[in-house]
Amino acid sequence: MNMLLFSQFKDALSILNAYKTIMEFGSSFKRITGILKNKFYDINEVYIEICRGNIKFGDVIRCTGFLSKYSQTFKPISYIPTVTGSGVEKLIGLTKINGFIQQKMQLEVTMKSLQIPVKIIPPFENKRLCFLYRDDFNSFVYPINDGSSDVSLKGKIMIPESGKPIPVIIDKNQTHFMDKYVNINAKIDLIPIEHIEYFKTMYDNIMLEHNNNFFNPLSEKCPLYCLNVMTENTDTKIELVNKQIPDPEAQIFIELHIDNDGVDQKKMNSIINKSIPDLASDKIYVIKNQNIEATPYITKGDITVIYKEPNIIGLYTIIKLFDDKIYAEKIDELHQYVIKLSRNIQSESMNQIGKQLHTKTDFIFDPSKADFFDSRGILRIDLADKMYNDIIKWYKNKQ
Repeated sequence: MNMLLFSQFKDALSILNAYKTIMEFGSSFKRITGILKNKFYDINEVYIEICRGNIKFGDVIRCTGFLSKYSQTFKPISYIPTVTGSGVEKLIGLTKINGFIQQKMQLEVTMKSLQIPVKIIPPFENKRLCFLYRDDFNSFVYPINDGSSDVSLKGKIMIPESGKPIPVIIDKNQTHFMDKYVNINAKIDLIPIEHIEYFKTMYDNIMLEHNNNFFNPLSEKCPLYCLNVMTENTDTKIELVNKQIPDPEAQIFIELHIDNDGVDQKKMNSIINKSIPDLASDKIYVIKNQNIEATPYITKGDITVIYKEPNIIGLYTIIKLFDDKIYAEKIDELHQYVIKLSRNIQSESMNQIGKQLHTKTDFIFDPSKADFFDSRGILRIDLADKMYNDIIKWYKNKQ
């Protein structure tokens, strides 16, 4: 395996493992019980009160909010903050060719900020990791700063307070509370710092902002905590609130890699460039991010395609999570796009190098949908390291 690809996989798996660690260690402090707090805490004040010493490890607090299985806690390998928008051809004039009047068209392309996609963390043993958002939560898609007040902020994703959750460990038999408004009595669990060292190094500014209600890599007192409402804790409970659930938009993603079998990078780039199903222009915008080249393609449809060296392809699209009809249509659209892209890569590689290159599915916003997109399964790789292969086994487990 290419060493850059190997490193990219290890980084992505380490982030996922951090959330597995929250479930593993956050639920292990069963005998530590503090004070039951009578007041209801706003989601955005819990971490502040912990740092002030007003809430302690083991205390049980009361909160209300929207409990979701979705979170913006994982940044795919292919993700880049700025991508090309859909290309639009505009008439810029007329020209006469061989006595015929022809329209002169120009492709206009805008750059746009790419929202962090949502992700579902797979279960671990009998536990699920959910995320509690404020009760005014309504979307995973946030406004973009237009730079009118400060040009340096232009293009920045403006994450509202309602988009900054707290992780909550629940039992698998409590999953009927997911994606509902709830009141909870939850125990405060602190995650030992030695279990999150790698987690600390991998977060950038936008991820820190998304998750600053439960994670601060600079804090010695409380770098990471979660809430726990598992039924084995006698003082904890969770109950539904009679409130209509929101209809949030969210960015979703699926990520593939190509078994390149020693194909040089220039030839690989050419194969991918000619395989995009709805390419609007052969003009290629290459963006360098951390010295790695990424290409966001100008496409005609709603699916954003990013190719990142050495051979990673990410597909992103906005979806309505809880509108069953629209959800099914968009998932099927993404599925058909993946099929066409994979077939194009096979055909184009045969044309250019005389053999077929094949895609493999790696990461997806919802691992339970993996077989729908790729019947062969996901993460069909061997990193020759027991720790990482164990993470892969957990991620692929259909619990």
